[in-house]
Amino acid sequence: GINAEYMGNYTSKKSLFILFINGRLVESSLLKRAVEGCYVDLLPKQTHPFLYLSLQIQPDRVDVNVHPTKKEVHFLNEAEIIAHLHLVVANCLKDQNVARTFTTKPLHQTNLTADPNPGSKRAAPSSDVASPKELPYKMVRTNEQRGSMDLFVQPNSLTTEADRLSQANVAALSLKRRVRPVDPSQLTSIANLIAIRDTHEDPFLAGLFERATFVGCANPRYTLLQYRTALYLMDCCRVTEEVMYQRVLHHFGALPLIELASKPSVKGLILTALQLPGVWQESDGDQQVLAQKATDLLLSKAPMMAEYCSVTIEDGNLTSLPQLLDGYIPPLRRLPLFLLRLATDVDWSTEQQCFHDLATELASFYAFPDLPDTEPSQEPSQATPSLDLVSFMEGGTVTHLQWLSQHVLLPVCRTVAPPNHWATDGTVVQIACLENLYKIFERCEKKKKKKK
Repeated sequence: GINAEYMGNYTSKKSLFILFINGRLVESSLLKRAVEGCYVDLLPKQTHPFLYLSLQIQPDRVDVNVHPTKKEVHFLNEAEIIAHLHLVVANCLKDQNVARTFTTKPLHQTNLTADPNPGSKRAAPSSDVASPKELPYKMVRTNEQRGSMDLFVQPNSLTTEADRLSQANVAALSLKRRVRPVDPSQLTSIANLIAIRDTHEDPFLAGLFERATFVGCANPRYTLLQYRTALYLMDCCRVTEEVMYQRVLHHFGALPLIELASKPSVKGLILTALQLPGVWQESDGDQQVLAQKATDLLLSKAPMMAEYCSVTIEDGNLTSLPQLLDGYIPPLRRLPLFLLRLATDVDWSTEQQCFHDLATELASFYAFPDLPDTEPSQEPSQATPSLDLVSFMEGGTVTHLQWLSQHVLLPVCRTVAPPNHWATDGTVVQIACLENLYKIFERCEKKKKKKK
């Protein structure tokens, strides 16, 4: 339950965002950035928005223990609420520019000479002031309704996938969702980890994800985004790993659950992981002994993992996993190695390092898989099949992951802090720029003229 009151205007000085939650003046940098993004294509240059927003949220869903002055707040289901408010504000603003008052200048009477023949074509009146013409290499597509690249490559693919998601038979894997109780008070260690992530945020990438337009999927791993006059290639596997890490931190202790009806044995999964190539060596000892030690360790940490990470172990069986991204089931073929790494790669002795390691392992487990682009195209006339067991083991089909990249992952990226190393390690790469392309075209035209 959330109630909102909104009022907006613009000023020429600087942005002003006033946020009240339950009648208290607070700050939320993620919410401010998301709402300000609605004004990018509406305000004149050198102007900034003035925003007043009042929210009514259940007090037990608001966490004020983020900043010593208790001004900065976080709340339960923050990403979903911010995305919803972004949509609400955008809908409020889209009709605000219908009526405007402009200063006009009368035309010269000499341009309006009467035509003795009413049936003949009349020359259009001309104005002394020519309308400003936008340079071709500065024109930017900002309306996603004009269509993405997929509409030209695979017609009706998005519609087909939307139908597939609505009809997906999740019972094929015996999965059920339920919501955990109210979020407990946030731990100091989690607040420190979030602050560390925020200090490494890249401002340019934050603006890119906030205002980027989806263009299409180059392949199952890479997505094309347009920002201003440049085209960027985004590595979805790396991006989702960071997104999952930050979502674990921001929803720590309040992650929704996916209940496993099959309830596999933890020891059996760890034995499966030890049999994977490159995991176990003879010098490590007997596999049965190692699997028993890892299982005993996870059983001793089961109450903490269930409370904070929604990883539930009962009677030696895995009964639930966290739901980190709506509509996405992690690749279950990674599950054995995930449990083994929880026992071997997590530092359980120090609280902050333990929470960091847990979030890291969950992020690695939930990152989008690098699927080969071998899925046959589906004709729109064929019946839409539901996602089968094999698809869930691999993390979904190619089409399913591409749909998630556009409709789920990209909106969530607008609310996270992109790290600065994304700009240098190939996670986000600029592959084209409109200004540079026009320079190439101009040189080609000059060469053609010289030849003539």
